[in-house]
Amino acid sequence: MKALDMKLKLDSKKYISILLIVLTLGSTAAYGLVQSFAWGSSSQAQTELPATSVVDYALTAAQKDYAVRLGRTVLEYRYALACSSCTQQKAYVEFFATKYSDQLILQEITDNSLQSSTLNALSYYGTRTAANPSQDQVFGLLCDMMVQPPVSCATR
Repeated sequence: MKALDMKLKLDSKKYISILLIVLTLGSTAAYGLVQSFAWGSSSQAQTELPATSVVDYALTAAQKDYAVRLGRTVLEYRYALACSSCTQQKAYVEFFATKYSDQLILQEITDNSLQSSTLNALSYYGTRTAANPSQDQVFGLLCDMMVQPPVSCATR
């Protein structure tokens, strides 16, 4: 009889604790449900990066953002066709883009209005620009901007 007379006594602190547990479990379940349907991620699914690390066109803003979110560094090399030193610079930048194709995407843009070439870098660390870059400037720029720079950057 005494067992039947005992009632579970709940005070206000216990009600609040139970409410917080229910809210926590409910929000976790709701988050899982939202993620399983992938609501709001349709733009990422449609954004694709180029198949090669060197392209001769400008990437879209969405492609650049997506590449940076993946940890890549987006390079934009702008040069004039009449530029005599640009061939050597372009080859040097292409060398790095192909060697580190998992980290670099190079856009080669012809712009005849330029007096000298420019190299723009966009990565997780921000943006930097080098005008008429030498090999040392290109190497320094890549070492500073790449998320996982090569080991040779430690000895520069």
